[in-house]
Amino acid sequence: MAKKIRIGLPDGNGCFGSIDFWKEYFDLIGVEYVANDDDKYKLKEYVTMSNKVFPPSICVNSKYRLGRALEMKDKVDYFLFFLREDEISNCMASIYRVEWIKNYFPEIKCIVWKRDLLPGKSDYENFVCLSKLLTGNGNEELLKDIAIPKRKVIYDMSLRKMKPDRKTFMLIGVAPFFVDLYRKSSLMDYITGKVNLLNPTSIGSWGIKEDAYKIYRENTIIDSINKAEKHNLVDGYILVGDAFDMPGKYSFPKIRSHINNVSDKKILELIPGISNEEQCKATFDEFLLQA
Repeated sequence: MAKKIRIGLPDGNGCFGSIDFWKEYFDLIGVEYVANDDDKYKLKEYVTMSNKVFPPSICVNSKYRLGRALEMKDKVDYFLFFLREDEISNCMASIYRVEWIKNYFPEIKCIVWKRDLLPGKSDYENFVCLSKLLTGNGNEELLKDIAIPKRKVIYDMSLRKMKPDRKTFMLIGVAPFFVDLYRKSSLMDYITGKVNLLNPTSIGSWGIKEDAYKIYRENTIIDSINKAEKHNLVDGYILVGDAFDMPGKYSFPKIRSHINNVSDKKILELIPGISNEEQCKATFDEFLLQA
């Protein structure tokens, strides 16, 4: 009997929050899914592991994924990676993480969902293509009715969820594991327990022409700020990034300058990490008193 192909997902629940779906998919096509810290985040451990092998001056999100890959490298034949994409920012570091894994561990075959299969084609066509790549069989009938579920939002920042007795702030940026719509965290619980948060797409800024070479959708964010000011929707702005968030470092000065040109409201800049969550909470409290 042929040995089963083994595959791991260094991204974990990653950007799509669909790890349970992929477990079912691999089971359907007869590939062994190698589980690894799927139910909790061993963030500190993975950061330490990544720092010993890969360059340390990278974001926590990258270190988490690279640490998972290091822990799984002797247990799998393939890694499947995903690229982060959303309405506001697209983290191109995803590609570099994959390239590092390819170079450091050439014995493991790395696949980037859709990018290395059938870019621009439907999920179904890519399901079949991936199945053929891994098993030699497309399993077309088995796969025709499956669908990747929409990622569940943990922190709803829509206008309809705003509480009238609280101050409201526009949250711009993301710091995965700390300030993130899709991942529960102590810092997000703390902030949302005290104020309303809106993100730029909460107030309907879609379809705006952007510079494809920039990571943050600067024009979308600026349009949302203009709408927020016109309709007096917010009491201030919170800019959030990882300590090594280079796209934010390039885009935030422009965004900050625009806010200062159209508003006299306060701006809080937070750079949360493993060692300063409590300090971020204290900084937020000081900002809240002034806003």
